[in-house]
Amino acid sequence: MRLFSVTVILLCAYAQVSAAPQEANIACAAALTCQPEVKEGGLRYLLDGRVGTGFSFEVGTEGDGWVAFDFGRTRTITGLRFFQHSEIYYTTDYTIEGDADGDGTYELTLAEGSQAKIGDWNERRWEPAQVRVVRLRSVKGVSEGRRAHPCLAEVEILRGPCGEAGEPGRHGRRPAPAAEEHAAGRE
Repeated sequence: MRLFSVTVILLCAYAQVSAAPQEANIACAAALTCQPEVKEGGLRYLLDGRVGTGFSFEVGTEGDGWVAFDFGRTRTITGLRFFQHSEIYYTTDYTIEGDADGDGTYELTLAEGSQAKIGDWNERRWEPAQVRVVRLRSVKGVSEGRRAHPCLAEVEILRGPCGEAGEPGRHGRRPAPAAEEHAAGRE
């Protein structure tokens, strides 16, 4: 009888934990821009759900690059994760900034990081922030003088478990989208 009671208690505890709301990646709900600019379709690999593909700035560009995610309306975000896959062009120090009203002024510094990892996820968290646009900006990196940095494989923008219903990725990571989904203007 005691074993049965312990088993029931453990099953109930597991059910509560697995039913808890999860954070969501809402990056796919944003329009992407970057500086320096890239060829049309170049940003689609940031959101394909695979760290084996990636994005890099064009040869001949230089310095610190950035990628911005414009949601078209205010969203509550709680973190950002990115994966660098190139050992030649990468960021070492970066800033994650927020533009609350979409006017192009990044008035919120959400997080800063240094010693960014290559071949692994770099993740920063913060208290819930209301932004329309979030920007990942490299402030120091390695590019061997051939192109701007960073080269990125994936970026995820996190919304906590209390986010708006119906947003993409409600149940954690979203599956890799079809190429046609990116061609529909998500760059």
